[in-house]
Amino acid sequence: MISLAVLHLTTRARLDNTSSSPSMDVLLNAAKARVVDDELGAVVFLAPQRNEGSLWNIDRFCMLLRAVRSVDRYLNTKYGPYPIYILVAKDHELDPRHKDGIYKPNDRALIRSWAPHSKIHFVEIYLYSQEALEPGTTRDQIMNWRINGTDGAVTGRDLGYTSMSRLWSGRLQGMSFLDRHQYYMRMDDDSLLLETFPYDPFEKMQRNNLTYAFRREAFDHWGIEHLWRVSKEHLDFTTRTDAVLPFLRVGEEDYSGRQPYNNFHVSSIDFWRSEKWTRLWDEMNEEHLFFKYRVGDANVHAIAIMMMEENAWEKWPEVPYAHNSNDYHQGWGSKDWVAECKAAYQKWLH
Repeated sequence: MISLAVLHLTTRARLDNTSSSPSMDVLLNAAKARVVDDELGAVVFLAPQRNEGSLWNIDRFCMLLRAVRSVDRYLNTKYGPYPIYILVAKDHELDPRHKDGIYKPNDRALIRSWAPHSKIHFVEIYLYSQEALEPGTTRDQIMNWRINGTDGAVTGRDLGYTSMSRLWSGRLQGMSFLDRHQYYMRMDDDSLLLETFPYDPFEKMQRNNLTYAFRREAFDHWGIEHLWRVSKEHLDFTTRTDAVLPFLRVGEEDYSGRQPYNNFHVSSIDFWRSEKWTRLWDEMNEEHLFFKYRVGDANVHAIAIMMMEENAWEKWPEVPYAHNSNDYHQGWGSKDWVAECKAAYQKWLH
């Protein structure tokens, strides 16, 4: 489909039929090229629970608005533009915390108005039931694991959070809305691009034949002994030292908990659909790593990196990105946009 911007240019060309105007062939070729660029990559958000309220006294909906606008301004005005997919829960009424809710037409329209250079798609998914759950489990069983630690489970994070971890660990990458794309970029509502990207991230992935890129590292430990027990048989410790060694304890074949800080990452979709990954993915689900043992998606992504081909991943510390207080510390940037968001929302409602 030719973008509206290109159609606008072709209409102008017909009206301004002068020797200095681009030819129709040139414009149509540009339109075709833009379609190819559009299919190269996509930006994916998981929307915050609609009634989550505030984080550091900032409404989560306002944070989503700002995050989407940063992609529009600092990625899509110069590159692509690449489509933005925002995942929302279709089973929001099953959120045990009763924080989720409907993203109404007004909500969706306001989000789109803050990203005028981008095409935004809302994708409704199960987050608290059906395919959101590991096969063979029930909600009651999972709630017992999460709250009471029954059967040796690691307590802590709720159903929504652990479902999110499973989503980014392989479930999302297999969803049909990504079929037309080669790469995806993860963003969160509490993420932010701070200035224009220094390069087109999707073109760089393609040019360098990369499978995965991230900005910085972190450590986590929840359930990693169970993750390692399931994963280590899928790894090559003999010839894959460049990928495996950075994540192991020094002098040992034991996972250290080191991980990509994957709230921002860019990855090839094909990897997550490959036979070698889906075999491990099936085992992770059979062992209930996400809902019983609280394994996080960043630790899972560390295992994924260890399985990738030589030189298939890079660290991009130069990416102008921040993720909530872990990068912004106490400031979280200028708060002027909070008032702007609240005013815009009230105006939109009326």
